Amino acid sequence: MTLATKNAHQIPFELQVEMCIALSEIVATIMGKVLYPYNRKFANKIIEAVLRAEGDEILRLQARQSGKTEAVINAIITLSIFFLSVLGMRFECGLFAPARAQAIQVTRARIRVRMGAIEEFINTIGLTTMLDVGRTTGLYVIHDLHSGLESQITSLSADKKANIKGETLNLVILEQVEDMDDEKMISDIFPMGAAVAGTRVLSGTSTLEIHNEYFYNKVAIASSDEDVIIDCTEAMKYNPKYKLYIEKEKIRLGEDSLEFRAQYYLEWGTTMIHFIEDRQAFLELTREIEPAEGIPKVAGWDPARMNDYSVVTVMESRFEGTEEKSIVTDWWHSQGTNLEEQVYVVAEWLQERGVTVLAVDAIGIGIGVCDMLENHLDGSIEIIRVNMSAAQQDEMFKLVDREVKTKRLHYPIAPSRARNLFLQQIFRVQKKFSGRSLLVEAPPGRDSHDDFVDSLALAMWALKGEETFDAGAVRFDWGS
Repeated sequence: MTLATKNAHQIPFELQVEMCIALSEIVATIMGKVLYPYNRKFANKIIEAVLRAEGDEILRLQARQSGKTEAVINAIITLSIFFLSVLGMRFECGLFAPARAQAIQVTRARIRVRMGAIEEFINTIGLTTMLDVGRTTGLYVIHDLHSGLESQITSLSADKKANIKGETLNLVILEQVEDMDDEKMISDIFPMGAAVAGTRVLSGTSTLEIHNEYFYNKVAIASSDEDVIIDCTEAMKYNPKYKLYIEKEKIRLGEDSLEFRAQYYLEWGTTMIHFIEDRQAFLELTREIEPAEGIPKVAGWDPARMNDYSVVTVMESRFEGTEEKSIVTDWWHSQGTNLEEQVYVVAEWLQERGVTVLAVDAIGIGIGVCDMLENHLDGSIEIIRVNMSAAQQDEMFKLVDREVKTKRLHYPIAPSRARNLFLQQIFRVQKKFSGRSLLVEAPPGRDSHDDFVDSLALAMWALKGEETFDAGAVRFDWGS
């Protein structure tokens, strides 16, 4: 028995996807693990992305014990067979989990059972399987007896101390990603798909504490995608036993308990240290921002220090009925401290957008930025030197907090790298207090930044700072 031509170039992409999904359904039937509709869509999405080979990232936040691992294993085994028997190509997949014992023993055992169930089927198409010997080995091989090609499925640990660099993978699966170290994941695991534009799948469940900021932020941004988040109510529609179990867990744990709501309703534990306390509400503040002529615009610039970003945020006020809205209309950003070059670029960029007032963080190198801007702009844009003292920051961030909580702040919905960085940073920054003054800072970490947030606060101050003081008070704390 054979499946096809073994020449990928002879098969149109759409037909490849159709054939592979059909094979996936056969594999599921033989294994006795027919997937529920929400998991069938998940497996199909993985299959299509791997065949497309464009370096896609797939996110999945799913309730405990609702079948996400079965969907992943189905896709892996199907692709392993399809690459060998239809495309005539080798296939490499890595499965990563937070702990070595889990990564190797649990996943390895599941694959062994599933492959055992379809052994007879794959033998008829000229394939054979082997699981490497050894208690610490997590390599499963599917071998093509005709061509000598192999598909390799490797279970690996994502522990911070694990030495896992060097793999080249068509498919990277990260399970229980909510418990992984995000720096290890980004630095060591993600690059494994680079050489072949491999697909990565991040699959997990919400927790009471946030351990992996990358996954948390990505899921928050994609939460409106119905294929990303599958809570227990969806799984209960198709599995009566699962429904019975969940109803009993509601009684045992309490439906309103943090543990139940995290594991089954996928509500992350509330952490009061984050500046943005309700991420979903903040995401709902995004909207289409149409250009508006004749409305004065202001901006805030947080100049780069060390390897930070230089970020400029442009804002304007607009009335909707009787309510005044604070609108972010655009961002400019650049990484690095080539500030002299940036001054000329930013000045032209601001003039093109009709900005009339620019607030700049005037601490340290910011003083030089202000000097250069004033010399270059010659009064066409008012430059406000903001001394970022604790008292000043307290006023600025309380102003931003007020506009967020009253739902008067809005920002662009159009996808862009600047928007993604803005959301990543504002969801990650934390509240700190210096005496009674509120400060907002990025958490510790190599890739932690708060430049977009500081820039927003500066722009908001330029827009509305005057409103926060009594008559006769000093509006700005000027730098020297």
